[in-house]
Amino acid sequence: MRKIGVTAALLLMVPCGAEIFLRAVSPQAALFRHADKKAHCPDEFGYMVYCPGVRVEMIGEHFGFHLTTNSKGERITGSPEGAGPGEIWILGDSIITGYGIDDEASAPFLVAQHSGMRVRNLAVDGLGPAGTLQRFRRSLQEGRPLRAYYLFDFSEFTDVAREASFTTSAFRRFSQRADSFFSRTSMLYCALRARPASGLAAPGGPAQI
Repeated sequence: MRKIGVTAALLLMVPCGAEIFLRAVSPQAALFRHADKKAHCPDEFGYMVYCPGVRVEMIGEHFGFHLTTNSKGERITGSPEGAGPGEIWILGDSIITGYGIDDEASAPFLVAQHSGMRVRNLAVDGLGPAGTLQRFRRSLQEGRPLRAYYLFDFSEFTDVAREASFTTSAFRRFSQRADSFFSRTSMLYCALRARPASGLAAPGGPAQI
């Protein structure tokens, strides 16, 4: 029994030591993945959306930006929260939400600033048409906007195929939740899973594991 205990202790020391070391040296690619995953949470349907009330700094090799969400898990636009008359909703993926640029430089934020209207940024990087539809339907329970715009780009053709496999595979949904949890809690896991964050194409989007 003593030998088993010593062996188990030694086996635990290796990953624990690696975790401590990585937290000390903070490799850039692992830090980027850790920050990205801290900003994203699975919703009740399993789609990866923004977590409510977060502010993270995303630092890659050649770019960096901050991402802030409100209590609804929507990227901020400078508008007061709460549905009301004259409100505009903007839906889409990474290009629309402004992934890769600061909050104040995103298109929905600029629309709110220059139009004087309340704007909700319902776009999420990596979210395809099926996830966007679920997000829109859920938001309609709070009220109806004056206008809602879904800005579709070519990258979403890839999202269509990915979401189709995601919705039909319980294992894929489970794997995505597990990946999200371990990426938030372990720098060692982030280092093993990370790819160089030298540009927007490198992280691959939060919905891809």
